[in-house]
Amino acid sequence: NSNYSLPINDGNGYSYSQQIVQADEYRNEEGAAGPISQIKYKLISGANSAPSFNNWTVYLGHTTKTVFNSNLDFIPVSDLTQVFTGTVSITQDNAWITIDLPTSFNYNGTDNLVVGVLQNVTGASSPYFSSYHSTGGNQGILAFSSSTIDNNNLTTTNKYLTSEIAQIQ
Repeated sequence: NSNYSLPINDGNGYSYSQQIVQADEYRNEEGAAGPISQIKYKLISGANSAPSFNNWTVYLGHTTKTVFNSNLDFIPVSDLTQVFTGTVSITQDNAWITIDLPTSFNYNGTDNLVVGVLQNVTGASSPYFSSYHSTGGNQGILAFSSSTIDNNNLTTTNKYLTSEIAQIQ
């Protein structure tokens, strides 16, 4: 469903997404085995309405999955590494937002990469991130709610699969 954006749902302050980055896509963007110390998302608009995103937690992990098969097919948080928690500042529209990771993730260079983003904050924001249509199918999955999300228990939230995934570096 392309109406739901990654990495966060722009209509709810409470959301959790996962996105699979295929190993060959990562290598095509000059990614290689070794430590990942930052990730970037392309913001199209919303810098004026939301100069920062509060209460983000970012996870990285390895996966052999190429797509999510159902809206319940989240990769367990216990299989991921928490690499960031805090506020993500944005300065302008149509720019890359850099998230420096205090905890580097050691990418093995072989498996696909999964990126999870949890946001638990009161009120909706209106950012629009650049996305592209994955030719590999549903490489994105999103849960959102009007109240705090526990990403260890996603049974009571709205969940969607998407082939529209965030532009990420």
